[in-house]
Amino acid sequence: MNQEPIIVIVDDDEHVRKATESLVRSVGWKADAYESAERAIASETLPNADFLVTDLQMPGMSGLDLRDHLLRRGVDLPTIVITAFPDEDQRRRAKMAGVLFFLEKPFDGGTLVSSISRALGLAGA
Repeated sequence: MNQEPIIVIVDDDEHVRKATESLVRSVGWKADAYESAERAIASETLPNADFLVTDLQMPGMSGLDLRDHLLRRGVDLPTIVITAFPDEDQRRRAKMAGVLFFLEKPFDGGTLVSSISRALGLAGA
């Protein structure tokens, strides 16, 4: 990878969104954060992103719906789904959709960073 990866973060919770964006930037990666799946889809960043971190439950389109939307358009971004309301059916659906990691809020920042690093094959992962 010649340049720093671009991580797209989608979460309707402003605190979680900003904290996750700050964490990603602190590692030296580029981050672009959105409060909804619809805003992320409308962005110019999403088609060029290297990784997606999305909340599961949001008003409008859910994180898994966002993943499905991208897959239908031929975009298969490595994805972490985060949720404050873990549900085994949603976990299974996420796994079937190819989601790499399903993290419960509050999640450990180190776990998020190492998960992204491993998925992208970055050194030191």
